[in-house]
Amino acid sequence: MAFTSRAWRVAPFIFAVVTLEQAASFSIGINLFTFAFNTEHFSLATAANIVTNFMGTMFLLTLLGGLVADLWWSRFKTIVVSGVLEILGILLVALAASIKSLTPPECQLLDASCKSATSSQKAVFFGGLYLLALGAGGVKANIATMGAVHFDENSPVEKKELGTYFNTYFIHFCVGALIAITALVYTQENVSFEVGYLIALGCMGPLDDSKMGYRIEHTDQFTFLDRAAIVDYNSPPTAQTSPWKLCTVTQVEEVKLILRILPIFASTIVLNCVIAQVQTVTLQQGRTMDRRITKSFEIPPASVAALPVVFMIIALPIYDRIFVPIARRVTGHENGITYLQRISVGLLLAIASMVVAALVEKKRIRVAREFGLLDSPTARVPLKIYWIMIQYFIIGLADMFTFVGLMEFFYREAPERVRNMSTALTFVSLSLGYFLSSTIVDIVKSVTTKGGGLGWLPSNINRGNISNFYLLLASVSAVNFVVYVACARWYRYRDHSDADSALDRDVELEDAPSKATDIGSVSKRPLMA
Repeated sequence: MAFTSRAWRVAPFIFAVVTLEQAASFSIGINLFTFAFNTEHFSLATAANIVTNFMGTMFLLTLLGGLVADLWWSRFKTIVVSGVLEILGILLVALAASIKSLTPPECQLLDASCKSATSSQKAVFFGGLYLLALGAGGVKANIATMGAVHFDENSPVEKKELGTYFNTYFIHFCVGALIAITALVYTQENVSFEVGYLIALGCMGPLDDSKMGYRIEHTDQFTFLDRAAIVDYNSPPTAQTSPWKLCTVTQVEEVKLILRILPIFASTIVLNCVIAQVQTVTLQQGRTMDRRITKSFEIPPASVAALPVVFMIIALPIYDRIFVPIARRVTGHENGITYLQRISVGLLLAIASMVVAALVEKKRIRVAREFGLLDSPTARVPLKIYWIMIQYFIIGLADMFTFVGLMEFFYREAPERVRNMSTALTFVSLSLGYFLSSTIVDIVKSVTTKGGGLGWLPSNINRGNISNFYLLLASVSAVNFVVYVACARWYRYRDHSDADSALDRDVELEDAPSKATDIGSVSKRPLMA
């Protein structure tokens, strides 16, 4: 397939940074649960929350990174400064994990004499974690749009290529995660990687960041906001109009665009709560299973989480090269299916993944009971890891459909001048999903341990009830899907035909005394200098 957009000339540099940055940040996040549980001696629930709080904060800070690039700095400057902060954070975390005085004494897992990390040890470790989160947020928010801005949305050919660009971006995002899980998660020394990351970051030349003028036509949703664009002729003729009191139609419509995408954004948070389980409860579930593939090869514990990433890397090219062209001929849509349809498939798959996870957990507990392993949390249950691959495969597909669809949806539907910040909403949804996971874990732990019971999520998962936890998430996801369908049916796609690069002057709405309440009949006039 031959590409025509000049964006593909800079895409290799962008994809290189995406791959290495994701490897850097994900190598910390994916191994964080094991470090917190086994080395820092936190409880299962606390360790799970440490992971979700860190990942949630990192993705939430993408909103700040997008805001800084949109309002004050360029994308390139934001990426460079954020990259330096991320490297410093990784170095600090590496020191906290490598120096013995910065970790509690070693002890037998689940031994009552185990001591947790001291306040000073926690300060160094968490300080590094959240410095990393701050830097990663700035990079992730801007790197995708740095290439996407070079696609001409008025060209039918380049509109199709934009979808391929986002799919390819996500493939490299997944490759970075795979590198982290398979190659970086075991190393205590990050210097060689950090040097490689800095070199890759330095390859990012200052790309063209010019902004084209554009205009958005008036729409009939959120009409109460139209009052901000109505000229008040009762004010003194010499009075200078404040921009806080009188807006252009485009400014009003930009606010409407943001408000329209927020319900879609909110209804994807539960999906990301489900995905968060891959790095917490599901990871611990897989650690207790028989991970031997052959007599001489075994999947390492931390690499179990690589399974959905591998599935996504395989599935994305198939989706882009086979499914999209076939669907395009059927539907006539340049992306095969719409963004909202793609997201809905991901939400349905998330429900299925939790149901399958519950069934697999019931089988794992049954096998553990048969072999007398319920009170041996570190023992290996004689159940092949293939069983857990099913839920990982479904979760991987759910993430593939939703993440790329959501990112392209936010990029295409949001106002041009805040595209960095709007694209960051994809990561903010991930963030809130992680925080929601922490909240649900806390609630489940509190409710199910009343009366002195072990609850659903004890440190010894063989004596817990993780299957009920998965079914709870499936139920919440089902309710969320119904809400999403309602929001998607209400949503009206933006008309991109009004985004001309050679723009007419913007307009305000006149306050026509006889028809002041009928915004549709109000006339327009050119903006006065």
